[in-house]
Amino acid sequence: MGDDPQPGEVREFLFDHGNGTITIERTEWYQRVLSATRSEEYRFLELALPRSDRELAQEWDKAVYHLQNAEGSYASGDDAATFSHLRGALDALPGAKQAICDSIADVGKRRAVDDLLKQLGSYLHLGRHVSESGPAIGSFPVDHLDAAFAIDLMRTTLSHLSLMLSAEAERARRNA
Repeated sequence: MGDDPQPGEVREFLFDHGNGTITIERTEWYQRVLSATRSEEYRFLELALPRSDRELAQEWDKAVYHLQNAEGSYASGDDAATFSHLRGALDALPGAKQAICDSIADVGKRRAVDDLLKQLGSYLHLGRHVSESGPAIGSFPVDHLDAAFAIDLMRTTLSHLSLMLSAEAERARRNA
């Protein structure tokens, strides 16, 4: 429509049906709106975050906050901002930037996960800086598919990492 908001602009849409506010659950949004109106099928990936340690939970909430902002930027078509918010999520992890994996007892696993996080960080930097060479020179070298991939990587990483680190902390408490 001619009066649709520009990417990044927030606009409230009201539906006058006489019964108040309409609330749509996230999973319903993916299944009944996005899947129905696009040529893709959407599946919602849950993010599992243990809440056994209040202080640690607050730190994880910061990373999730950045992930939510990335999802909002993605939905509005701002792919470069999506990458920026995802980098913020990575940088907000407990122990970031150097000690995220310190509680992993197995040295080989700790190095592998740490290397994986460094590679994820490098990938996220691609969308935060304009290209200095090639066909995308002077612009951000990422598109909507790149942003979708980055969000999926971050969701999976946050979910598994939170469970892995929680399990490592529990093992350490039992062995102490």
